[in-house]
Amino acid sequence: MIDEAHRSVYRKYKAIFEYFDSLLVGLTATPKDEVDRDTYRLFDLQTGVPTDNYNLDEAVKDGFLLPPKAVSLTTDFLDRGIRYDQLSDEEKEAWDALEWQFDLVVFRAELALLHVDPAFNDLRTRITEIASLLEELPNVPTVAAEMELILEIQTDEFWQDITLPMLETVRRRLRALVKLIEYKKRTLVYSDFEDSAGAAANVMVPGIPVGTDMDAFRRKARLFLKPHENQMAVLKVKRNQPLTPTDLKELERIFLEAGVDETALERYRPKAGFRVSSAP
Repeated sequence: MIDEAHRSVYRKYKAIFEYFDSLLVGLTATPKDEVDRDTYRLFDLQTGVPTDNYNLDEAVKDGFLLPPKAVSLTTDFLDRGIRYDQLSDEEKEAWDALEWQFDLVVFRAELALLHVDPAFNDLRTRITEIASLLEELPNVPTVAAEMELILEIQTDEFWQDITLPMLETVRRRLRALVKLIEYKKRTLVYSDFEDSAGAAANVMVPGIPVGTDMDAFRRKARLFLKPHENQMAVLKVKRNQPLTPTDLKELERIFLEAGVDETALERYRPKAGFRVSSAP
């Protein structure tokens, strides 16, 4: 059983999912449903249609979560940003050094490629490591815009017929992104900026999408009930009519034939909320 199963779409975590030769149960509140990053595909599901779904409204109704309260709050940095020329000379030097270090690595790789220098392999590894670190920042828009290149750099195919123009393209497109990487041993640069908050206002949140196609999920449930729709027990459930003990046994039989674990049915016996009729 794996929590945060949406991480299966990323190379580092996907290897964990593929390693275990067993049935997988994945839990996630944010499944991915993109063409090249699809959480559903790992579990052989139709995109947007989970095996089961417990949504926010249900969790709030059951008392497990509180309803969200959204507040719109702005700051000067968000409204106007901060410009390079507003940095001190020391801050500019530290900021620029990150880009220059990446430039230096790529320039050395270009020279090594040109002179068929064995040092090229170590430089290739360094560039690949940087791309791997950038891959972990998919929520940063500027990184997401270059994600196709970032992923390609980490493949052997990219380096098989590498050329100087290809390396130069990597340098130009990624040099501004390397400063976003949190290196474990990177020297910390402290900036003492003072921001000011604007007025806060409550806002309405119409819905929080989590990648689940609820219409398709309902169709899946209806498809499950289709073969049994004319049985009396199912008809009573659809019409919200009282159920007899015989009806409950019939419903249990339907679930068991569909592969539902018997212990899971304990949650739905009369003590869990079924309204049972005293009629025979």
